[in-house]
Amino acid sequence: MKRILFIVLLLCTLISEAVPPYRPCRRVPYKTRQMHKISWRQIAATGGAAGTIIAAYKVSDGVQQGMKRAAEKNPEQFIGLLGRLTLPFRFVLWCISLAGGAWIALKMYRKYHTRNRKGESEK
Repeated sequence: MKRILFIVLLLCTLISEAVPPYRPCRRVPYKTRQMHKISWRQIAATGGAAGTIIAAYKVSDGVQQGMKRAAEKNPEQFIGLLGRLTLPFRFVLWCISLAGGAWIALKMYRKYHTRNRKGESEK
């Protein structure tokens, strides 16, 4: 599954520079006659994206092997390792949920506060 995802991402990276998105689709047959120069920035961006994908693939493979080994040899240590690995994600999710809750509470407070002021001014 990871190899298929790797190949798809690599192909998407290379194809993204093949057809510029700002050209209409009806002009695709005419593009084949024209040769566009590729700048060094496009080549560098494609290489950087491909390098990032390859590095992520290799790192995830190493992490997966380490997690399997830790789960097989010492399950108690594996639970602690899993907790430490998911800590940044849990922190981000808690921050997002707290910010969303504060935003909703602020909206409700403003709505309630303006209704009370309108009611007081009518009396």
